[in-house]
Amino acid sequence: MCFSTNNLLSLKLLFIILLMSTHSTFSQQYEKTYRQNINYTTGNQNGKDVQLDFACKYDAFFGEPLFSSRTKVISEGNFVMYNGTKYYRSDIGDEIFDNIKIGLINVSFDIYQGNSKITTVSLHNEISVSFIPGSPEWDEMWPGVSEERVKQIWKDGYSIRNARLYDVEFSGFYALENFIRKKEEDEQKKIEEEKRQKEETEKKAKEEQERLEQEQKEKEEAEQKQKEADEEAEKERLQDELRKKEEEKERERKRKEEEERRKQEKINAYKERVENQRKENNAIAASAAASSAGILYLLGGIIYNKMGIPANDLYTGSNFHVNFDFGYGASLFPIANNSETTGINEFSGEEFTTENNDPVSAITIDLRLALKVGYEMEYAGANIFGRFEPGFSPVFTAFNTSYGYGAEAFVGHKNIKLYGRYESGSQNFSSSNWIDPEEIGEGGKSSTKYQQLRAGLKISYYRNARTAKRDHLIFGIIENYFNEDSATIFGIRENPDEPILDLLSTPSSEESNPYIANGYFFEWKRDHTHRLYIEIFPNYPVTGEIGGLSNEGKVFIQAGFSRSIEGFFGNK
Repeated sequence: MCFSTNNLLSLKLLFIILLMSTHSTFSQQYEKTYRQNINYTTGNQNGKDVQLDFACKYDAFFGEPLFSSRTKVISEGNFVMYNGTKYYRSDIGDEIFDNIKIGLINVSFDIYQGNSKITTVSLHNEISVSFIPGSPEWDEMWPGVSEERVKQIWKDGYSIRNARLYDVEFSGFYALENFIRKKEEDEQKKIEEEKRQKEETEKKAKEEQERLEQEQKEKEEAEQKQKEADEEAEKERLQDELRKKEEEKERERKRKEEEERRKQEKINAYKERVENQRKENNAIAASAAASSAGILYLLGGIIYNKMGIPANDLYTGSNFHVNFDFGYGASLFPIANNSETTGINEFSGEEFTTENNDPVSAITIDLRLALKVGYEMEYAGANIFGRFEPGFSPVFTAFNTSYGYGAEAFVGHKNIKLYGRYESGSQNFSSSNWIDPEEIGEGGKSSTKYQQLRAGLKISYYRNARTAKRDHLIFGIIENYFNEDSATIFGIRENPDEPILDLLSTPSSEESNPYIANGYFFEWKRDHTHRLYIEIFPNYPVTGEIGGLSNEGKVFIQAGFSRSIEGFFGNK
């Protein structure tokens, strides 16, 4: 077959178009470009801190792979690290600094398909400023990946990530080494010059020192002569001064001896006066106690004489009742004590006083006088009463003038009844420790008004079938409500009582009330014979003319044994 010239040109043109189309298709399918800045820090290694611009490109031509890359320096920092020392550009100069260049650099990067890492590519001696093309085999493109898989991944799509350096070397340190060597030589010359100047200075200083020492020696010899003369004069002056000091010391010794003698005389006189007064007071107290005991004994003999003799008026089951009690009792009462004691200082011989507001317990022997009038039946009864209890301690250090009046009622079985009582009264106590000659305080004074409630049981019985006299046991709880008008003499109670009966509230009545005192009572009475009684308040408020005491209360006890005289009238 014969082709014309025009047909031949058409075939050539068609081949060129097919070739260009094939190349364009390969290029679009396999071309991949990646670029990244990489920072390198030299640390303690010889070199510089540099910033590199790395770029690479994968491509293909007629089914054959192509690869090119380049790495160029874009920043070199401002210092060079050499043998562990930093040398700044400003110190060594631009010429030496620029002469140190990167001699070797190795770069690696990772190939990813999606989020899966395929392989790592390592490039050796990569430093360049332009792309260096290459034509590796398909299975050499990515280490460890077969040619078929490489081609498939290129078609499916992939990414290049994590470009980094794994080996960097610098060269061109000879100029820096010369700079360092010259600097060391200059330093050595400087040291030697300084040493020479120092030796010259020391020589001149030594000559000057010798001159000064000679002058000083001559000066010291002259001063020594003057010193010896001055010392002789000073010695005479010191001897005269010592003699005057000894004389003054002797005068001071005699003065102190005289002062000590007078002080001791004053102390002895005070102690002797106190001791004599104490003996006198003790003698008075002993005499008072003996007199009190005698009077109390004689009066007791009258009160308790023939106690319990048979009586004509006996209880018959429904009677008017008159009862008169008189006998001895005792009170233990807490009271704020205004104490002021004298004393003498053993060192100075001066008298002093000490104040003390601690509470004390006043003890008195009381004479109880009580009258009770009422009506009694088998199952109930009621009385009105009044009592007066003057008292004193056997040595007259405490006094009591208390009184009370009120009413009582009882109801229930003829043998066991509920018992209740109301009382209003006043308690007046005073205490003074006059026996102690060093006590000059006012002592304690307390005067309080109160209302009292009692609640309990009354048990009445005949001891045997032969007697017509009944025995009565009465016991229960007591609650005192104090008048707040007189409560200015109360101390502040840290732990006030909580009301039990709480029938007579005060203006300050609360869950815990400082104007309430709870206690217990017991009474054993035999008709026409006696009455034994005891009242105990475990937490009674401390009272007295000194307010503001902080306390938890103290125990208050009243107990006694009185003769009981009865009268039963009506229904005989």
